[in-house]
Amino acid sequence: MQSKPEREGIHVHAFQTDGQSEPTLDDTFQEVTIDGIRLDPVAVRVMMVQNAMPLLKRRVQSMHCTNCGHSQFDLGEAAYTPLPKHTCSECGYQLRTPGRLRNVVANPLPAILAELSKLAPRPPQEHRLDLLPETL
Repeated sequence: MQSKPEREGIHVHAFQTDGQSEPTLDDTFQEVTIDGIRLDPVAVRVMMVQNAMPLLKRRVQSMHCTNCGHSQFDLGEAAYTPLPKHTCSECGYQLRTPGRLRNVVANPLPAILAELSKLAPRPPQEHRLDLLPETL
């Protein structure tokens, strides 16, 4: 049996009512906008990988440049390597990680999802694989 090729985009499971066990909508879309907020497919894809990596548990944070206000998004190797400093992709300013954790990776999605969850009828589901480092 041959599986269908995976389509690029954001896969959405949407439920019409709170008690539903099966989604009303189960499909992949090139663009997704929820409550007027457009989700970046690259940020979603990167965060899915970040969530599967035990090293990054609680280390994926949203950051804004203190110089220009741009939302920082670490790409490439930096997206998977927690660091204490980040270079703003907009103005080049060197950002220090705010908060208690020194080494983090920057992805704008955690702040976006937190904002969207404020109006959601139920709390967001978390799907963590909790893989052990030695299994990777």
